Amino acid sequence: MFTAVLFACHIIFPDQCVHVVDDRGPYPTRPACIVRVLEMQEDTKEMFKNYKVPFVLIAWKCDSENTV
Repeated sequence: MFTAVLFACHIIFPDQCVHVVDDRGPYPTRPACIVRVLEMQEDTKEMFKNYKVPFVLIAWKCDSENTV
């Protein structure tokens, strides 16, 4: 099982970062998790834009269930 995770950091203060962990999963396959990661990326970018939060997405991963 896989859990979708995004990692985002503040543009001006790059040491201020957040993990965005999916609460819909876990997903049975890595490809299903990747589809969810792509959805989360779009939703998170839109949220950052709407709330004028100067964060940028740095990385993503599909963690196996036992490592999140």
